[in-house]
Amino acid sequence: MNVIILAVVIVACVVVGREIGKWVQPKAEKLQEVKKDALELAIQLRANGLRVFPSMIEALVLGDAMDLVKKVHDFSQVAKNGNEAIVKELNATFDRVLEEKLKSPEGRAVIAARLQEAVTVAKVVAPIVAAAVV
Repeated sequence: MNVIILAVVIVACVVVGREIGKWVQPKAEKLQEVKKDALELAIQLRANGLRVFPSMIEALVLGDAMDLVKKVHDFSQVAKNGNEAIVKELNATFDRVLEEKLKSPEGRAVIAARLQEAVTVAKVVAPIVAAAVV
């Protein structure tokens, strides 16, 4: 009698395990897709000059909680201690993006157009500022 009960329990466990596996598999596949998308985002951010946020995303995707916590903590300390380090990171990012834009004729055309816009704005704003100072 005990053998029959044991056999039924084993068969029930196998059936239940199989059903749980069918339910979990699509969720695991979806999680892998999300992780892949996050890594692609980190690659794009890094290619566009960012350094801090891509490393946080990579730590999150890899499941390295300690590394993620450390990076978030380090970033929060930088933010707490003033924005000099943040400005430095953003300036470095700007320099990397500018360097990349200067490599192609299309990028140089975008920069030239932005400079022209800045000159136009300066011509409009300068008389207003001069009048306000007087």
